[in-house]
Amino acid sequence: MILLTLITAAVLLILYRRDRLERRMLLILLALDLAGGAISVKDLAEHRTGGITELPMESLEQAGSISLDVETDAGEQYTIAVDAPERRIPDDKVREYLQAAAKELDTLVLGRNDTYDHISYNLNLPSEIGDAPVHVEWYSDQPEVIGFDGEICPGVSADGTGVTISAELSLQDETENWQRMIQVFPSKEETQIQDEIRYASRELNKDADEDETVYQLPAEAAGRKLRWSETESSDGNILSVLALLGGLLGFLAGREKEEKIRAARQEELLQDYPELLSKIQLYLSTGLGMRTIFERIAGEYQARRQSGLPERAAYEAVRQAVHQMKSGVTELEAYDNFGKTCAIPCYRALALLLAQNLKKGGAGIMPQLEREVQESFETRKRRARAEGEKTTVKLLLPMAMMLMVVMALILIPAFLSI
Repeated sequence: MILLTLITAAVLLILYRRDRLERRMLLILLALDLAGGAISVKDLAEHRTGGITELPMESLEQAGSISLDVETDAGEQYTIAVDAPERRIPDDKVREYLQAAAKELDTLVLGRNDTYDHISYNLNLPSEIGDAPVHVEWYSDQPEVIGFDGEICPGVSADGTGVTISAELSLQDETENWQRMIQVFPSKEETQIQDEIRYASRELNKDADEDETVYQLPAEAAGRKLRWSETESSDGNILSVLALLGGLLGFLAGREKEEKIRAARQEELLQDYPELLSKIQLYLSTGLGMRTIFERIAGEYQARRQSGLPERAAYEAVRQAVHQMKSGVTELEAYDNFGKTCAIPCYRALALLLAQNLKKGGAGIMPQLEREVQESFETRKRRARAEGEKTTVKLLLPMAMMLMVVMALILIPAFLSI
């Protein structure tokens, strides 16, 4: 029912919102749910409902039991299976149907064979022919050579064996006979060749004594030379393939995990950038040098780390730059490495600004820092608004689904009561 489709979709979305389903699984299940809904809509459109008084005459192949819903004037509802009426063919047309079907058999029976004088592939012996349909019963005067299903049996002589196959075609109360003399040769079907080989093996060993210790294998069967060997076990290959697939899945999972870690680190750097700039600006306004500012920021971060603050990538980069300067790396190189460690444009721009400040002796950096701080906070506001809009958009679909469920709960009972 369409209502079930809507409820299922709503439940899936709720599970996804509560992190009970991954995005890919959600999309797969929603696709299956929508496919089920489409089938329900199609069935509803194709079946007549509400007060039908007659059924169309069905063709012979469609005749049979049809399930219908019936409701009494007392409001009682039942599901009844009725036999669909069969559309009969006029008596003067039945013979034409039978003759046309018999003529069609002349080419239909051959299947992959070219002529009835050389049958080496299984015959095509249909049980029904045409739209009428015409029912066919098959007979073979040598079922040990070719069976009633048209398959060539093992052990057929390489010189060919003559077989008569016949069929009785029936439609309503009329019948028609069809008969052909065919020449059957060993089968070229792959499954039949295997049967021929097994047959040759049984024939070779049928007279073996009870105390025989070996099983003879034929050197020839179905006109083909045979070379036997023991089948190698595929268990090792299966395990190797499973290990390979496991490695590939592990690699893909590792790549996805690394990408998530990288995205989270970049998000963290962007969040900390305005705060870090503000601290640099504040300390710079007190007259401290840039190296001292970095040391002060790194010291504060280290103290907060000891008190339980989680690691922050931006401040770790500052701490690393301070460590490099204390280890003998020039201040200019330390700032350059700071920008490379953070590896996002705003931090690289900050590193370039610090390097230019060092070369110019600190002149003119305050106005540039003020502009950078203002721009960083504006960027942070824009990003916050964008995240809020994304959250709003994510909520639209569940809200729409719930609205559809409510509408369905109201409209479907009203529709059924009409």
